Amino acid sequence: MALDTGSFVGPLIEEVLNLPQELVVLLFVAMLILGLATAFYGRKLWRQMMSFLGALVGGLIGYALAAGSSTVMVILVSLIGSTIGSALFHYVVEFALALLAALIAFVLGALVGGPILGLILAGIAFVLVLIYLEQAIIFITAAVGGILAGIGAAVLLSSAGSGLLIGVVAIILGLVMQLMDYRSEQRRKRAALAAAAVAQAAVTTPRPAPVAPTTTYATASSGPAPAALPLAQPTSSAPPARSCPTCGQPLAFVPEYQRYWCRTCQKYA
Repeated sequence: MALDTGSFVGPLIEEVLNLPQELVVLLFVAMLILGLATAFYGRKLWRQMMSFLGALVGGLIGYALAAGSSTVMVILVSLIGSTIGSALFHYVVEFALALLAALIAFVLGALVGGPILGLILAGIAFVLVLIYLEQAIIFITAAVGGILAGIGAAVLLSSAGSGLLIGVVAIILGLVMQLMDYRSEQRRKRAALAAAAVAQAAVTTPRPAPVAPTTTYATASSGPAPAALPLAQPTSSAPPARSCPTCGQPLAFVPEYQRYWCRTCQKYA
C-alpha cells in the first residue's frame, strides 16, 4: 500500500524510528481508531487509556535511553519503561490527566504568546482539572481524541484539510455525546439517592409509644359501675426502695397491685 504523505509526519517516523511504510500505515490507522474511541467514549475508557498512554510514553523513554545498544537491550529497556509508565499512569490517573491537560495548555499558550503564557495556562489547566475532574475528563478526552483522529486522517488521506475537518467534527460530536451521557448518569444517581433517602426515613421513623392498658372495676354500691377506670396511679409509699432497671430512676410502689411503677418509663418494673 503506497502512502503519499507529502510533508506529513509519516516519512519523519520512517526516518527516525526506521519503520517500514506498511507499519506506518497501520500506526496511523490505529491512531485514527483510537482517536475516535477517545472522543466518543473517553470518560468511560479514560483509566484504561491513561494506562495505555503511560505504557506508550514509558516505552518511548526506554527506547530513547537504550538507543545505540543491542537489540535485546533496547527491547528489554523499552518493556521495563512501558511497564513502569503504565503502572504510574494507572495509579495516579487524576494527576496524569491534569498533567496532560497542562501539557496541552502549555503547547497552545506557547504557540500563541510564548513560553510564559504557556506556563500560566498550564498551571491554570492543572488546577482546574483537579477541581472539576469529571467535566475535565469529557473535554480533554474529546479534544485529545479529535486531535488523534485528525492527525491519523490527515496522514492516511494525504490532506490536511480533511484531517482538520474530521478532527473538529470528532471533537464536537464527542463533546455532545459524552455530556449527554454524563447528565443522564447524574439524573440516575440523584434518583437512586432520593429513593435510598426515602427508604432510610421509613426505617428510622419512630413507632408510637404503646398505650397503657385500662381495666374495669366492679362496685358494691347501688349506683351503676363505671365502664372503665385507668390504672391506679402509683404512690410513693414503697416498702424497700428500688430503682428502675431501664432508666435507673426510683420506683414507686403501688399497693393495689403490689408492684413497682416507673414514672419515667411509664411502666411496671
